[in-house]
Order: sequence, then C-alpha cells, then structure tokens
Amino acid sequence: MTLQSKNMGHIWYIHNPEYPGEGECIIFHKHRDSQPYHQHGRARNLGQAVRSIMGHDVFQMNGRKRS
Repeated sequence: MTLQSKNMGHIWYIHNPEYPGEGECIIFHKHRDSQPYHQHGRARNLGQAVRSIMGHDVFQMNGRKRS
C-alpha cells in the first residue's frame, strides 16, 4: 500500500511480503516524489505500521528536540 501524509507530504510504502496472508510489514519512506525510498522500519501488522507513520508525523511537526 502506498500513501501520502496530509501533514508532512511524505510518501510511504507499506509492504507485506506474505500478502495476501497476514504478516510483518516493511515500511519504506521518502520525503519527495522524486527521491528514492529508504527503509523506515518494520511493523507486526498494518495497524502498527500506520501508527508508526502517524508518530513520525507528530515527531516531525514538533521538531527535533535538542539534548
């Protein structure tokens, strides 16, 4: 599944190598359409993958915290 964040405009590709069965998802990400995807992470299922993407948007919108 491919989707685009309304908040950040980032493009996400969620791949389930075991489709049509259930299984772990691999999450790929890119900042602009012209860029290549890079692996963002993995998730146990589609719901967890979507929550990870939403968390990434919140992190980006709040800015990176300096330590």
